[in-house]
This record gives sequence, C-alpha cells and structure tokens, in this order.
Amino acid sequence: MALAEWIASPENPMTARVLVNRLWMHHFGRGLVSTPSDFGALSGGPSHPELLDWLARQFIDEKWSIKAMHRLMVLSSTYQQASEPTHPNVMEQDPDNRLLSYYNRRRLEAEAVRDSILSVSGRLNPERHGLPIFPPLPDGIEERVKYSNSKWATTHGPEARKRSLYIYQQRTLTMPFLQAFDGLSIAWATLENLHQVNRCRALFATHFHELTSLTSRLDALSCHSMRVKEWEGEVVFLHEVVAGAADQSYGVHVAKLAGLPPAVIARAQEVLRILEEGEQSGALARLADDLPLFSATVPEAPAAEPSAVEEALARINPDELSPREALEILYRLKGLAGDRDL
Repeated sequence: MALAEWIASPENPMTARVLVNRLWMHHFGRGLVSTPSDFGALSGGPSHPELLDWLARQFIDEKWSIKAMHRLMVLSSTYQQASEPTHPNVMEQDPDNRLLSYYNRRRLEAEAVRDSILSVSGRLNPERHGLPIFPPLPDGIEERVKYSNSKWATTHGPEARKRSLYIYQQRTLTMPFLQAFDGLSIAWATLENLHQVNRCRALFATHFHELTSLTSRLDALSCHSMRVKEWEGEVVFLHEVVAGAADQSYGVHVAKLAGLPPAVIARAQEVLRILEEGEQSGALARLADDLPLFSATVPEAPAAEPSAVEEALARINPDELSPREALEILYRLKGLAGDRDL
C-alpha cells in the first residue's frame, strides 16, 4: 500500500512524467523522451524538458485526468500544425523534427483504420456496451493456428461491425488485418529499444523496408541483406550477404512460392508499384495516409493454365463413347489426377 501511495503521490513527479510522455507519443508519434520505458541515463533525455515538466504538473493539478490531458494536447497549436514543413531549410537543420516545427505524419493504429473504413462506408455500428465480437476471418486462418483449442465463434450481421474496441483478443489467433497494421509499429519500437536501451549485439530480421530508414539516426545500426537476382520472372537467391537494404521487395515472389491466390498476387504487385513510386518521390513516410484504399482497382486474376485432366476432358465427346470406352477414359483420368479420389 505504501508503494502504491508513493507512486500516485502528487509529490512524486515521475509517474506523471512517464504517463504524459506516453500520451504525447500517442498523439505525436514520438515521445518527448524517445524511450518511453526508460527515463534513465541511456534514454538521451527529453527533447523539451520544460514542456515535459509543465505537462506533468498540469496532469497532477487536473487530478490525474487522462481525458483532460488528451484535450490539452489535441487543442494545442503544436498538434494543429500542418504536416508539411513551412520554414526554409528545416529539413537540413532538424531532419527528425525533434523541435516540432511541423506535425509529424504518423501511422494509424489498425483499430482506427478499421473503424474509419466502416464509418465512411456507412456500415459502422455505433452501439455501445455488450459482449466481445468475433469478426469474420479469412478462409483457412483459424485452421492454421497451432495450439488453439478455442473456437472462433464468428459474429455476423450488424453486431460484427461494432467498433474495434469490442473485438475479442485471442493470443493465438490475431485478426490478420490488425496484425498487419500494428506490425510495423511493434517492430519499430522493438528495434529502437534494442539500440538505445538494451544495447546488445543482435540480429534483427524484418520485412518492413521502412525500418531501414532508421540507419540515418541510430548510429550503431547496420543494414545488410541477402543478394538476389531475378531470372525469367523468378527470384534466385545467391547465398551472399551484402551491405545495405534490399534493392526492392521480393515478397511477391515469396508469396508465389507459398501458393497465394493469383488475385492476391496481382493486388500485391499493384500496391508494391505504389510504394516504390512513393519512395522514389520522397513520400515514403506519407504512404500510409495517401494509399488509395477505395480508388485503387483490384486487377482481375490471370486465367490459370488448364491441367492435364481438363485438357483430356475437353477432347472427349460423350455422345460417341461406348460404356467400355467411357470406363477406360475414367481410369485414364484417374491416372492423370495422380491416382487421387475424383
């Protein structure tokens, strides 16, 4: 009890400083102390120490009201700035925008993306309270999760379109949509923690190309990649480690090897083209906001090559077959199908 009273005591500013720093990170993408879990000597200190102290004092004076701090931050002139630099040479003098001369674009949480999509499409169910919901999962996801004995009881109808706050969180069965959009932020924070707090020597493997940009501000970070080349539309691994990030994304090739549906491959190629164009134009940091979720067209899946069984069936004229010939053809088709049950 004594420890709890000391933690929440108005005379102890550390609790307030840590909490307002996390609130600031939520709204601005980065805390005044860039390592929210470490305020010690290895943290580098706050970028605006007076501001952090003032926010902590305000938090205590507001009787620890988180709602009051949210209101204070979002109504500030700093939060309401444009997201493009307005001062000349600011990118040279403060490339990481630590001085907050403009608003940092930030990646939305997966829950905010889902709720926004449902809202603008008129399908969001604003109902409050009630039981957790189980939104539909892509085909085959539940069956591929190991060690999962519980059943994902899919919710249907308007109930499934409630806000993401009500989505049931199962540790062994995460919704792919939420996992994909939250993945980068988790990997980003983990990499920064390894570099600035833990400071161990570590191999950090990632498929997020955006993380390679951290080499410009994390001194001890070194990027390497496996050398590959393309040959007749396929990827060839050369078993050689080279300095620097991969020259392009080869995830589409890996997806083909994994057997993803052609429609998914075609869509991935279109999104990859948008990402690469954004990188070349210097807009990589804004892609999450600018990606045309609704205007982009999904290409039609290319027609699959006919199998040997389909070709054999196309050559058959049933009206010209005797019962004996039909039986022989059935045995022949069974052989073409690899002796599987037809």
